[in-house]
Amino acid sequence: MAWAGLSAQRVEAVEEDRVSRTSTVAGPGWHLQVRAGAGYNSRNHYVGISWNQEHIGYLVDARDRFSWTVGNVRVNFVTRFNRRLDRMDRGLRWFRKKVEEPVEQVLPIPHTAPEGDR
Repeated sequence: MAWAGLSAQRVEAVEEDRVSRTSTVAGPGWHLQVRAGAGYNSRNHYVGISWNQEHIGYLVDARDRFSWTVGNVRVNFVTRFNRRLDRMDRGLRWFRKKVEEPVEQVLPIPHTAPEGDR
């Protein structure tokens, strides 16, 4: 995705702990963001990689510009649990005792498959 448009910048030049020059300039600015990802998904595992890159820039004066670039790469290795976790079940039972209204209204619980379908 890319965006461009009019932007306003305020520049303060600092020399020896005091502001020596302040200027406000209007001019073009841009924002570019690129994303990509790929992966493998199965019933029990997921492996994937994703990349995100972002570049933002502004023209401050006729000869100056201000820009920065930031990005990341993520690698995910996932194993899905095929059984319920006892600690989570104990926490939900405790929570049900503490709230006055039905838990489903406070904390939606996902539908779990019957024991034979797991």
